[in-house]
Amino acid sequence: MANTYTFELNMTCDGCANAARKVLSKLGDDISDVQISIQDQRVVVTTTLPADSILAVLQKTGTLIHHQKFLLLYSTVLYLYYPVLFNYISVLEEENRIFVQFIIVPSKVLI
Repeated sequence: MANTYTFELNMTCDGCANAARKVLSKLGDDISDVQISIQDQRVVVTTTLPADSILAVLQKTGTLIHHQKFLLLYSTVLYLYYPVLFNYISVLEEENRIFVQFIIVPSKVLI
């Protein structure tokens, strides 16, 4: 059974959209539809795969994926472990919408 998931990505150009399209195309027949809107900064995917599989593939783009809910918690983790962690990811799923934040933070910022 196919599900439709909406991911909110911080896409600013066609290059960002093409990167998302390219990694999703590697999933082949498991993806039945992909709609990408740079203006709305959304990727809507219809697939038979679970949401976490799509999320894992989208994370490979390096595109900033935005969500603020876990910022305080992960900021604390980054502060404590800044020599080890260079980036972090937070995920929130509400119904079929997934919000993700992938932030690259240079360790010098935390010193």
